[in-house]
Amino acid sequence: MEKTLHLILDKLQSLESGQKELQQITKAILDYQEETDARLEALSSDIQSVYGEVKEIKDTMATKKELIQSEERLDAQTLLIGKAQERIEILALRQKKQ
Repeated sequence: MEKTLHLILDKLQSLESGQKELQQITKAILDYQEETDARLEALSSDIQSVYGEVKEIKDTMATKKELIQSEERLDAQTLLIGKAQERIEILALRQKKQ
């Protein structure tokens, strides 16, 4: 009977030891999960920041494109004005000759 009791105590100590090991493993997993969650949150924040910067760059590029188009239209208008002034000068010279 004493041998049986001793075997039961050994098994109980073995189970307690296993339970402590499982608790340590569980705690390590939970700690790692918290660390992973924190990293994921940081990445999410970084992505939002990059998104904002990309949007700002796109807006700036659109503004630059509009500015270039405006400059091209201005150049075309300036050319037309120059041609109109030449015609006016030619007409003025013709009138003086008559």
